[in-house]
Amino acid sequence: MVNRILQKRDEIRPARDSAQGAFEHFAATAKEFRAYLDRMAEGNERLLRDGEALVDEESAAVPVDLARFVTFAHGPGWTNAPVDVQLNRDDVRALRELSQLAHEIRARLPEDRRFARLLRRGKEWKTPHELQWLSEPDDDLPDPGSVLAAMVAVPFQRSAARHRWRLLQSEYNGVLAAVRALRPRLETFTFSSLWLVLAALFACGLVAPLFYLTARPSSSSRAWLLWTFIPIAALFLLFMLAEILRVRRAIDLKRPYW
Repeated sequence: MVNRILQKRDEIRPARDSAQGAFEHFAATAKEFRAYLDRMAEGNERLLRDGEALVDEESAAVPVDLARFVTFAHGPGWTNAPVDVQLNRDDVRALRELSQLAHEIRARLPEDRRFARLLRRGKEWKTPHELQWLSEPDDDLPDPGSVLAAMVAVPFQRSAARHRWRLLQSEYNGVLAAVRALRPRLETFTFSSLWLVLAALFACGLVAPLFYLTARPSSSSRAWLLWTFIPIAALFLLFMLAEILRVRRAIDLKRPYW
C-alpha cells in the first residue's frame, strides 16, 4: 500500500508541475497588473495633485510631459522621449476619472491566495458586479488620432481596460483547465478506505488485546509491549496518512509538492 501511494504521487507529479508552472506564470502576470494599476491610480493622481498638470481657475492649460503618465492603453515606459502637451480642465478631469477606474479595479482584483482557493475549488473567476462594464462588449472605436486624445478619451481607455482584464481572465481559465484535468487523478478514496481498515485492525486486533493480556508476576512485559508497539504503529499510520493527504493537497498550487 505504501509503495502504491508513493507511486501515485510520482504519477501525478508531471501534471501537477505543469499546473503549478501555469499558476506561477499567471500569478506573475497578476502581480504585474496590480503594480500597473497602482502606478496608474496613484502615480497619475500624484502628478495632478502636485501641480504638474493642475489646471487652476486662472489657467486655461498647463504644459506637462505626457510620458510620465500611465493609462490603460499606455503602460509604464510606453515612450522614452518627453511628450510635451497642454492639458486643459477637461483633460485633467478625464485623467482623474481613469485613475479612479484603476483604483476600483485594483481594489477588486484578488490576491494570489484567493486565486489559489478558487482553483482548488474548481471555480471560475467572475468579474465582480461592480465592474460589470469590463464584461460588456467592446465598441468599435476609431483611433483617437494622437497620444493626448487617446489618453483622455475615456471610452477608448475603458475599451483598453476590458482588453487587459480579459487577457488576465483568459490566462486564469487556462490554469483552471489544467487544475480540472488534474483533479480526477487526485482521488484517494481507495487509499483512505484502506487506511481506515488498517487503523481499525491495529486498534482492535493488536492494541486492545494487549491491554487485556496477563503478564508474569512482578513483570512489566505488558506495559513494555504496549508502549513500544503503540508509538511504532502510530508513526506508521501517520506516515501513510501524510502521504495520502499530500496527494490530495496537490490541488493547492500555492503549496510546494515534494
